[in-house]
Amino acid sequence: MPQHPESVPINALVQVEGTGTLEETRTCNNLRNGLYDFNSSYSHDNVVRLSAGRARFSQSEQALCFFAGANSIFTGDKLLATNNNVKKKFFILTK
Repeated sequence: MPQHPESVPINALVQVEGTGTLEETRTCNNLRNGLYDFNSSYSHDNVVRLSAGRARFSQSEQALCFFAGANSIFTGDKLLATNNNVKKKFFILTK
């Protein structure tokens, strides 16, 4: 690739009825954080986004994602077809 992408979203698949993800097991937090660490180390100019699937992460899991290298988070009400975290809980986490 001649140029790095502007951002790298790292998603945890959300289990949705009627899709192949319903029977999938949860993404391992250590594996996901390894992806953040890799991207922040080797793609210095990229924004590493914590995106879909975060509604099921505990506050400590979300904090670990930032310690591992995530530097952006999506705070909208909805991510395509699934709900996002409650904004009030997110802002408490960031204080």
